[in-house]
Amino acid sequence: MITVDPDKSKVLEFNINITGNKSQPVARLVMPLEENVNLSILGSFHENAIKVILPKLRPYYEQLMEGTAQLEIIVDGNVFTPWSDKIKFKEQLKVVAEMVSYDEVEDSGIQVSLVSETVETEPIVVAPVKKALRKIPKVVEKKETIVDKGPTKLRSFMVEEDEEEE
Repeated sequence: MITVDPDKSKVLEFNINITGNKSQPVARLVMPLEENVNLSILGSFHENAIKVILPKLRPYYEQLMEGTAQLEIIVDGNVFTPWSDKIKFKEQLKVVAEMVSYDEVEDSGIQVSLVSETVETEPIVVAPVKKALRKIPKVVEKKETIVDKGPTKLRSFMVEEDEEEE
C-alpha cells in the first residue's frame, strides 16, 4: 500500500524491462480521482527504470479517493499494466469546534456617559487685505459710441444693387 501526503511531492521509481518494442514507450501512473475519473501523471524513462513524480495533490484533495493506483506502459499501440497497488491519502489536519452552551450575561449596572468633548484645531493665518488688493490688476471697461455719418461707398453700392434687382 502507498500512502501519499497531499501537501508534499513524492517520487516513485519502478524497475522495468521492455523488450521487442518498435516505438518509444510512454509510462503513466493512474490514480482514482472520483467515480469514473482518474488522475494520470506521466513518468520518465531512465535506462531500465521509470520515475514518476507525484506533485502536491492539495488542489485535488477533496476529489481524491482511496483505491488502486496502477502503472500503465503504452508501447506499440498496446497498454500494459505491470504494477498496481492500493493507494491511501494521508488525512489532513482538521479542527472542528461546536458550541455546547449559551448563557446570557446579567447587566452589571455599569454605565458610561460622555462628560466633555473638546476639539483641538490649529490657528489659521490670514494675510492682510490691503496687501492682497494691491496685487489685483484693475480692469477698465471702455465704452464707445458709434455715430452714423451718412452714406459710405459700401452703403451706396449696396443700395444701388437693391434698386437694380427690383
